[in-house]
Amino acid sequence: MNKKRIRLGILGLALGLAVIFPVGGRIKAAMTVVEVKKAGQVVDSFQGVNAVYRPGKWDGDDKIYSCAALVKKYYQARYGFTPYNLFAGATPLEYDKGGKFKKVTSPKVGDIASKSTHWAIVQNVSGNNVTLLEQNWKRVVGKKTYAKSDRVVSKSEMKYFRYYDKNGKEVLNGSSSSSSSVSKPRTLSINRTSLNVKTRATATLTATIGNKRSGDTVTFSSSNKKIATVSSRGVITGVKTGTCYVTATVKGTNLSKKCKVSVSLGSRSIKLNASRLTLIKVKSYPLKGVIYNKRSNDKLKYKTSNKKIATVSSKGVVKKKKKKGTATITAWIPGTSTKKTCRVTVK
Repeated sequence: MNKKRIRLGILGLALGLAVIFPVGGRIKAAMTVVEVKKAGQVVDSFQGVNAVYRPGKWDGDDKIYSCAALVKKYYQARYGFTPYNLFAGATPLEYDKGGKFKKVTSPKVGDIASKSTHWAIVQNVSGNNVTLLEQNWKRVVGKKTYAKSDRVVSKSEMKYFRYYDKNGKEVLNGSSSSSSSVSKPRTLSINRTSLNVKTRATATLTATIGNKRSGDTVTFSSSNKKIATVSSRGVITGVKTGTCYVTATVKGTNLSKKCKVSVSLGSRSIKLNASRLTLIKVKSYPLKGVIYNKRSNDKLKYKTSNKKIATVSSKGVVKKKKKKGTATITAWIPGTSTKKTCRVTVK
């Protein structure tokens, strides 16, 4: 084996090893290359905030996938406000709490990092190395998209901005020594993590936001609307038998909770297209019945209480007879107690 091959072998081995940096008392791998295969893929996470990506070219000003969107999401979750003015060469601004961002030369965890038009969050500082939490830092090679988790840069490569509260005290990780004006991180809880509901019946999922910000709302979604639907207020309705998940999410954040919903067949019921009929000049009327929560062998049958006043066919067609008066048409499911009636008056 010649010297060139030895050097290449050593270089390949070095590139294959993960460089590790201590982060808040834990060990975290640096600069892991990840292939982005789907929209919403979580590439990195720090302090409960996820960096999400989607395949394809750079996302510019996208409200979900841009680099600035991550910075806003992180500060909203950790500090309780949204930073603005995230443009090339600018200093971030804050309008909600009376504080301000200042440029600093020695970054700390939670600071905003910036280079030209790119923005990120400082995850860790180790000597001259800074680990970033970021979005939209990706590369497209052919039809594949790649991103980096825990990307490490040299300290001098970026500019750094730190938030100071209205009293001039620096705020890191959502707290300051002099003021409680910066909110604690949100929490989200739901009253049930699993529930059973019958078809055509309802159950309510209640979600509660802890350390709620002004304007915070919870949205609900179903993983399969053919099995169960959910309203904006968390009311779940069983549609057909099966299992799905209802997710409660704090709007504008990645904070969510899931509830497993199991739908079973509910009690039978019958609905008729008329509960009262008056036949004067009209000689017949098609009475139509629908079975809800129907079993495979269920069929509707019809009968009349007085054949001299009105008759009913096997398909539910009501015909008046010569005698005037009132008769009751009953639709029922044989072998069950489920029935529905229609009062027919013949004049």
